Amino acid sequence: MKWRIEDENETMRNDKRLRRKTVFISVIAAVAAATVIGCAVAALRHQDSLKPGKASYFYVNGMKTGWSADMKLMRKDGVTVIHEGKRKCGFQEFPLVLEDEDTIILQKSCCYNRIADERIFRLDYFTAVKKDEEGILITRKDKEARCDGGFIYDNNDTYIFLEPVTLTWEDNSRKIEPMTIIQVSYMDYLELYGPGIEPVAEEIGTEEVVAEFEDGRKVNLSTDRYYMRNGVWRLLFLPLEGLSEMGTGGRVDEEEK
Repeated sequence: MKWRIEDENETMRNDKRLRRKTVFISVIAAVAAATVIGCAVAALRHQDSLKPGKASYFYVNGMKTGWSADMKLMRKDGVTVIHEGKRKCGFQEFPLVLEDEDTIILQKSCCYNRIADERIFRLDYFTAVKKDEEGILITRKDKEARCDGGFIYDNNDTYIFLEPVTLTWEDNSRKIEPMTIIQVSYMDYLELYGPGIEPVAEEIGTEEVVAEFEDGRKVNLSTDRYYMRNGVWRLLFLPLEGLSEMGTGGRVDEEEK
């Protein structure tokens, strides 16, 4: 009987040691998990904010809205908000133009239609589109890619043309230079601006707002249709999550690796 009591006491001591060890391991695991989560949150915060460091602007209904070099873009819950001191603006539909630079900042994710080979890519929010002596350069974070003409579309009303086109609407015709931002709301209004480009803003009463490329392909900006040279057309709206990222810092599908 004495032997059994001593054995039970030893078993109890072993159980306590095991519990203490289990608690210690659990604490270590919890600390490690908290550290990983903290690092992930910090990385996400860094990824979801951008400070261009330059004065910038966009146009709304023909009126220029300017921002100082202290402005910061913050991305939260799928929406970009501009912060400048106590001033905030949620107009993510309007691409930002950096002052004194041929650079456009996309506030939201868009698709890039490369008509040279009829391929379509995703451009994630905070992508920069810049014109230099070699052409158009698209960058995001520490990655970059050269673009071969075509246009950017935001799945709504905004287009950015990256090569020359001729824009016609009602009784108007205008040559459009690369890096021109055009926004068209169906049978409502047309807005046009960009780096070094004279802005245009006017009401329209037509569904024929057409940009024609030099090779004869066309885009109807009012109905969001893209026309091949043989007249066959397709709608431009595409779910962005199904597109390969262009290689500028976002998710890249296997085809693009």
